[in-house]
Parts: sequence; structure tokens; C-alpha cells
Amino acid sequence: MLAPVFLVACAATAAAPKPAPSRGPRPARLAAFRYPTYPRLSPPALEPQDSDEVVEFHFLDVGQGDCTLVEFPTGYSILVDCGSNDGGDAQYVNEYLKNELEDDQIDALVITHPDGDHYNLLRQGLSGIQVDHIYMSGEPSEHGNADVDSWISAFDVSQRTVLAAEDFDDVDEPNDTIPSDSGEVRVVAANVPAVNTGSNFAVNARSIVLLVSYGGFDVMLTGDATFGTEEKIRERFGDSWLDCEVLKVGHHGSSTTSTHDDWLAAVRPETAVVSASSTNTYGHPRKSVLERVADYTVSDVPHTVIWGWWANNRGQIGSRHGYRESIYNTASSGTVVISSNGDWYEVRTDQ
Repeated sequence: MLAPVFLVACAATAAAPKPAPSRGPRPARLAAFRYPTYPRLSPPALEPQDSDEVVEFHFLDVGQGDCTLVEFPTGYSILVDCGSNDGGDAQYVNEYLKNELEDDQIDALVITHPDGDHYNLLRQGLSGIQVDHIYMSGEPSEHGNADVDSWISAFDVSQRTVLAAEDFDDVDEPNDTIPSDSGEVRVVAANVPAVNTGSNFAVNARSIVLLVSYGGFDVMLTGDATFGTEEKIRERFGDSWLDCEVLKVGHHGSSTTSTHDDWLAAVRPETAVVSASSTNTYGHPRKSVLERVADYTVSDVPHTVIWGWWANNRGQIGSRHGYRESIYNTASSGTVVISSNGDWYEVRTDQ
């Protein structure tokens, strides 16, 4: 049972920007407090038809990996990634999705990039669930873990789209969207060539990044996007256009690859979610990253957050109880669900 955590209102057309970030104390969360957002510089998202209809973002607890379900009020559904390299439970994913989805159907599956912790639960997690279309940044052959390559290849070629760097959505010509019958799902990055080829940069830089909008509510889903990918997005769209209410923190909260200061200054998230495991050996999410994000997030009800650091050649993990920033980690909060009717949004957690 997901427990409600907070409710906050958002304004779709307010002209005033958010106040400059401050490390000083913030007021406690107030119900229905309004936080202004920048107006879009492109055609506005489709407006919700009923204030009781909500879009939902389910950040599933899959351990050290990513799995996000987006459900529009019409029943249209998008699954962004489904993988883990630390404690992921495919049966939990399968049961969760079947409980949420209408007619056991996913309209669009987005595999942000070919790293196993973003796709290796797909075969079992989607057992008995129909997928209409797959969007990828890699070819099926690049998804070899858990034989997902053969699972993808079983789909007709008309049901698979490999997104290229030139397919980025454009502010002036916003045609490169993933179809949906309410709201907007914009591809703001895909298959970006890596600036730094060290470590896993080459694969992570290719991450598909989505900006999902519903009325005045915007969510940035980042995959493992690197500093270079973040910079390419900023160059293409401009900082004010990227402002959002919710940020899925890139690369599980890595400090060496993702969530640059300049990126945060553009996105300015009020709420952030990290998908990571409480037993990971990387020290994810790094405390330093959460401190950077906290320059923008709003005050929240007390909850527990898990964060990490690097010491003795190994990632270390610790807990902070009574944490009041609107930052959630699946490691400490379990599955996180954020819902919005376009005017307000609510966060619920497992724990």
C-alpha cells in the first residue's frame, strides 16, 4: 500500500521564474502551495480534460537499475527501462505491471540504452504483457544480457524504432515525439556520441532522455545521460525551456558522470527521484549529487534517504533519517509513485 507523502500545486502559465537556489533553511511544506514554472516555448501540452484525471509515474524498486511506468488517464502507457544488476525482482515487476495496466498492454517501451541494468528484466518482467512498439538507442544485438536480444528481435521491424541523434525533438519543430493520446512525450536526446569514451561513457551518453508533459506538470526521465548528453540538450533547447517539476536523477546518482551543476540550473527540479539499491558498491546516489539537487528541491515531510560516498576504494552507503528535501531514493522509499492532474502533483511511497 503506497502511503501519501505530499501534495503540491503547480501553475502551468506563471511567468515568474523560481527563486534563486539557496542553501539556507526553507519553510516547511504547505499543502497546495504554488510553485511557478516557466511557460513552454513550444506548443503547449494537451490540457487535461478533467481535474480528476491524472497522469502517474511509477518508479519501481528494482534495486540497482531502472524501471519507470508512465500511465496517462486514457490508459495509454509507457514503460521506460526494465533492468537491474543488484536485487531486481522480475516477478515483482510482472505482478506490479499486471496490476496497473489496462488489458496487460504497454503502448510504448523505451529502452534508454544497452546497459543490462536498464533492460535485463524485460523478458520475465513483461511475460504475458503485450508491447505495441519499442524505442531504442541500440540495435537488438546490443541487448545480449538475459537473451533480451532475441526477445526484441521477435518483434516485427515495424514495431521497433532505433532513435538517432538527429531525431532529437526541436523547439521550433516539435515533431519527434513518442505518440500518446494525452500529454506530450518528447525525445530530447538519443544516441548522443560520447565526448569522453572512458569507462561506460560511450554507452551512457547514448541514453534516450524524455520530457513528459501533462498540463503544467513536467517530468524529465534521464536514463544514464552523461555530462556531455546534458550539455547537448542544453545547447539545443535552452535552459528556461527545460524547467520541470520532477527529475529522475541520471545514472542512479553518479557524481562522476551525471547531474552537472549547469544541468540542474536548467532543469531546476522541485522533486527528484533516484533509482538505486541499498547494497550497491558504487556509493549511489552520491551525497554530493543529492546536495547539488537540494539547491532546487522544496521542503518536504520527514523521510529517510540513502546516499553514498567513496572511501577505501569502495562505495559506501549510509542513511539520513528525518530528511526534509523532496528527494526520494527507491532504496529507502521503495516504489515511488508521482501523480498529477496538470495543476498539482502528489508523491506516494512504499515505505
